Amino acid sequence: MGFTIQQPGSITFVIECDPSWTPCEKQQVKQKADELNARTPVSRDPAYSAAKRDQGDRCAAAWRRAFNSRRAGRNPAPSPLLGNDPNCHPNGGTESDFAHACMKDEFKELEPAAQDDYIKSCQPDHTMELQFAGGAPQGPMALMSGRVNGSLGSQLSNSGYDSAGQPAPVDHFETMGCD
Repeated sequence: MGFTIQQPGSITFVIECDPSWTPCEKQQVKQKADELNARTPVSRDPAYSAAKRDQGDRCAAAWRRAFNSRRAGRNPAPSPLLGNDPNCHPNGGTESDFAHACMKDEFKELEPAAQDDYIKSCQPDHTMELQFAGGAPQGPMALMSGRVNGSLGSQLSNSGYDSAGQPAPVDHFETMGCD
């Protein structure tokens, strides 16, 4: 999934939605494309490595722990993994903690036990992909459907290359099958 459209002087990467995804999951993909487009052109991070991905995963786990603490009404201990930037810390269930506002609406409609299952099915998503220059392991992050986040990470790993397979800036992100 995911493919590049290369035109003279411009590279567009198309992110595909799975037909089985819910309308809210498709909204999350469109929101992610909008966030990436706000930063275009974006280029692959030449320093991206397994070590940076591992650090990003550790930071995501710390973000989830802080989110769950705030959601339970506790003030989480400061995490050196998340740094001092308040934008890199969760608010415990406010709209800004979710990749799209539809998730907050879905979450609010659930009984408390079902809310726990909903949160467990989500993953912290780096709003600026670690694979791109400017993406930081500590975030900022937002909860996203786990199956959407996994698909996006995989699709975006193929972006930022020209038709010859060389790194090249992406000028625009589009979605397909998300309506």
